Amino acid sequence: MSEQGELRRRAEAEILRACQQGRHELATTRTLETYGPELMGFLVARLHDHELASEAFSEFALDLWRGIDTFEGRSSVRVWAYALLRHAMGRVLDRQRRHQRGNVPLSEVEHISRLVQAIRTETMSFLGTARRDGVAELREQLPPDDQNLLILRINEGLDWKDVALIMTYDGQVPADDELRREAARLRKRFQLVKDRLRDLARDAGLLDDDQA
Repeated sequence: MSEQGELRRRAEAEILRACQQGRHELATTRTLETYGPELMGFLVARLHDHELASEAFSEFALDLWRGIDTFEGRSSVRVWAYALLRHAMGRVLDRQRRHQRGNVPLSEVEHISRLVQAIRTETMSFLGTARRDGVAELREQLPPDDQNLLILRINEGLDWKDVALIMTYDGQVPADDELRREAARLRKRFQLVKDRLRDLARDAGLLDDDQA
């Protein structure tokens, strides 16, 4: 196991233990410390808007704090956090379409509020110098769920069962057989999405004929 994998394994065990002991602030804090920068990076990659990404991350953090007592360890904390994040991002995008702004009262948990602000600031600073490549711009032409699928599988390296859970989570973890069926469907969808992205790249002149 890699060093990062071992650190995650220890963090996962500590978070689950904190949940079982009712130490919800500790569980929330360790989740944000362990996965916050990665989750913030996902939002920036998906939304390409730092203000929207910050709003979605704050909303996710509040959902995490309010729901951490329901976490039972049926998935990894990382995957569960991504599922919460996807829902928070969806709400923010829906409000954007309706030209509304959200109100995320994270000040009710001062310590967590400071941590969220630090993660947002540090991640934005790190990503601020990153240049978007042509493929990332083409990806924006795909439907939102297809963009999520590509980033979760390629950028974040999640396995298919985890991707299926993130894409279907609606407050409860689906049964294993349902996740297996959804994972199989998503694998097929993934190939279609890759083919579509390849066609877009070829049409945009980003691929040579022998690469296409």
